[in-house]
Amino acid sequence: MLINAIKGYTKPKCKFVKSQAIILVIFMMIIIAITLIPSVSGEGQNLADIENQLTDNIADRLDELDLSELEEFEKMLNQDKIYDGGVKQLVEDIISGDFIGSPEKVFDLMLSIFGLSVKGMIPLLITLVAIAIIFSILKGLSSGFMSKSTTELIYFVCYSAMIVLLMTSIAGLVKSTVDTIQTMSKLMDIVFPVLITLVTSLGGVVTAGIYQPMMAILSVGCSGIINAFIMPCFIATMVLSIVGYISNNVRLEKLTKFFKSAGGVVLGCVFSLFMTFVTIQGITGAVADNISVKSAKFAISSYVPILGGYLSDGFDLVLASVVLVKNSIGMCSVLIMISIVLAPVINIAIFLLGLRLISGIIEPIGDKRMSEILYAISENLTLLIAAILGMAFMFFLMVGLVIMTCNMGV
Repeated sequence: MLINAIKGYTKPKCKFVKSQAIILVIFMMIIIAITLIPSVSGEGQNLADIENQLTDNIADRLDELDLSELEEFEKMLNQDKIYDGGVKQLVEDIISGDFIGSPEKVFDLMLSIFGLSVKGMIPLLITLVAIAIIFSILKGLSSGFMSKSTTELIYFVCYSAMIVLLMTSIAGLVKSTVDTIQTMSKLMDIVFPVLITLVTSLGGVVTAGIYQPMMAILSVGCSGIINAFIMPCFIATMVLSIVGYISNNVRLEKLTKFFKSAGGVVLGCVFSLFMTFVTIQGITGAVADNISVKSAKFAISSYVPILGGYLSDGFDLVLASVVLVKNSIGMCSVLIMISIVLAPVINIAIFLLGLRLISGIIEPIGDKRMSEILYAISENLTLLIAAILGMAFMFFLMVGLVIMTCNMGV
């Protein structure tokens, strides 16, 4: 009976201890929930704290980046800028939203470049018209008593004077075009490594692997093709045009059009192939990287006990800061590129339009060949504009894809 009494007594005691342990565990979990979860959730819901943390993250990312080379490059540019301040200030203004593109500033800058270009070209245009008038007068005076060979000699002298004046100005435009291509290539060499670093830090390993060789092709390969093939084609068209209009007996229009068409076809093929490959491969790589980043976030939020969701939110905050820095640097490089190409393109366009205007003016008063050579030269100048704008457009496309396709976690 004593043994049965003891058994009857210990059994309820074990049940009591077990229930007490369960109650203690539940109580501890409630304490943890009360002390930790509200503080974390309250911090996450506090917009001011989130903004401060994001600002600190952005400042840390900017401090970690080495933008000194880009700042030195920007200071060395002789062109007027469409923005105020230095590179770092511009990046910070874009991130904070303080930078507002001013159409008035861009218009004023274009108007200033236009005015300087027209002012510098007026003496040349007046001289060309004067030469055409002098030839017309001499031809009229000599028509009654001089032979045809003498008239051709007068034309050759006046034509040579026009060509010497034109070649001096065109040589300056060619030098400006080559310098602009080299400056754009140097900007790409500085900006692209920074963007690739930021893309890699976002987890865009596949995207970085695709963009890195394409950026090298753009900065080295495309600029090399322009300097090694397009510029010689332009020079060939100029020489053939000049020779073809010296005499009525020598016509080289078909050969001139061949070299101009060859330059245009090569430019078109290079631009088309580059844009097609970069767009398709870049978008495909960005999709793969987005899947990888989302998988990592899901793993953090699902498999880390209790605080996984908050760690995932913090991960999003870090990614957002890197994305903002990446996109602002991309926008900054685009503004610098516009500042580089604006003046040369306007100068070539004004020179082209000026030659076409003078060609129309001297057509009724001078020799027909004088008018035709001016118009032919103006048509050849479109190859220089196409080279500059094509290179700039490929840069804009590359930076735009980096900005649009690599926004993981945002």
